[in-house]
Amino acid sequence: MDLNLDELLLAESEDGKIAFHLAAEENHVETLKKLWVWAKEAQLNRIELKKKLLIEIDQYEKTAWQRMALAGGLEAFETLWSWAKAAELNTDELLLTQTGDGYTAFLLAAVNNHVGTLRKILVWDEETQSK
Repeated sequence: MDLNLDELLLAESEDGKIAFHLAAEENHVETLKKLWVWAKEAQLNRIELKKKLLIEIDQYEKTAWQRMALAGGLEAFETLWSWAKAAELNTDELLLTQTGDGYTAFLLAAVNNHVGTLRKILVWDEETQSK
């Protein structure tokens, strides 16, 4: 069985999670960084990066971004934000995307009392509004 790098990066578990989702929800920053490097090496295009790594939902209707808001891992959250900006993705989409039950990353951080994440989201929202 010959799998290439992009197939490995985008392979899903039974509950629809890719490695990026799993690393995000556990706040494994170094793993996220390595997965990002491999995604670039596999030459995943901008649309694939956006779709699969940043806004793809899992079986529980959450993105990697939302999983990081739940976990409260500020370093992972900041890292993903910088990648989204570097890839010239629509950062408004990250801020406004809702889970299946209507929660944004901001609401998920609030529910879980992640004040640092809330502050960062407010700063980023201000940045996107001033453009």
